[in-house]
Amino acid sequence: SAVAETITQLVIRGLSDTSGGEATSQNVSVFLDGVYVQNSAALDLGLGGIERVEVVKGPVSGLYGRNAFTGAVNYVTSNPTNTFHADLALTGGDKGRFIAEGDVSGALVKDLLKVKVAGTYDYLQGTFHDPVSGEYGNGHRKRDVMLTVVFTPASNVTIKPVFYYGHDNFTSPATTIYSQSCAYGTSNSQCGDIAASAIGSFIAKPYASGATGNTRDVTHVHVDAKVDGSWGTFSALLGYNHITTKTINEFSGTENGSAYALYKVGANNPFAGSPTFGTANLTAYFGFGGLE
Repeated sequence: SAVAETITQLVIRGLSDTSGGEATSQNVSVFLDGVYVQNSAALDLGLGGIERVEVVKGPVSGLYGRNAFTGAVNYVTSNPTNTFHADLALTGGDKGRFIAEGDVSGALVKDLLKVKVAGTYDYLQGTFHDPVSGEYGNGHRKRDVMLTVVFTPASNVTIKPVFYYGHDNFTSPATTIYSQSCAYGTSNSQCGDIAASAIGSFIAKPYASGATGNTRDVTHVHVDAKVDGSWGTFSALLGYNHITTKTINEFSGTENGSAYALYKVGANNPFAGSPTFGTANLTAYFGFGGLE
C-alpha cells in the first residue's frame, strides 16, 4: 500500500521496530556502498546499477552503528566496464504491472575513466479497484537513475563517485469502513459478525488538496577513494543523503449502499421503538485538523 512504501520495516530474526517514532528508529541498518541510509522511507532503493545485496544478521551494532541491533543490509553498486556494454530487461504482469530496467556502461578513456548509467521504471496500476469511482488504489510509479564513475589516475589509485536519484509516486490506499450495529455503541462499534453488505471499500481521495497519494524523493551521493602502497592501503568514504516524503493526512471516500438502522428518539432512550432498516450513500472524511 502507499503507507507501507513510506514506512518500510526490515525484519531480521523476527524483530522489528513498532514504536512509530522517528523514521531513523529501526533495528536493521541499511547502507549503499557502506554509506548509511538514515531514513526508513528509503530502505527499498531501486536495484538498477546494484551488483549485489549483502545481509549480515545481528546484533552488529558494534560494527555498523546503533540501528543495527538485529542486522545490517548493504547495497553494493556494480563497477562500469572497460568495454561498451548495455542491458535491457522488461517485465509485465496483471494489475498494470510493468518494469523496465536498463544500463549502459563503457570507458570514456580506456583504463582511466569508466562510466555506467543505470535506470529503472516500475509501474503498478493498483491492487484494488473501486467499482464506484473506477479508480485504482495501492499502486505506484517508481523512477530511479544511478550514475557510477570509476577514475584511476594511477595504477594504485581508484576514485569512485556514485550518484543516485529516485522519484516515486504511490496512489492512495484502499480504505474499508463498516456500519455500526450496536444500539448503544460508539460510532465505530460492531456487535456480532460483520455482514458483507455492511462493508464498504473505496479509494481514499485527497480532501481539499491537490495531492494524489504519497510521494518520495531520494538523492544520494558518495565518493569512495582508495590508494594502495607498499605501506598499506588508505581509503576514504564520504556520503550525503537527502530524503523527502509527502503523505496525505486528510482524505475522503464515497461508499454506496451502507446499511443503517433508523430509530425513533424517545424521552430517555435515543434508540426507542423498532428501527427502520435501509441503505444510504455515505461520504467519509478522515484526517487531521477538522473540516472547514
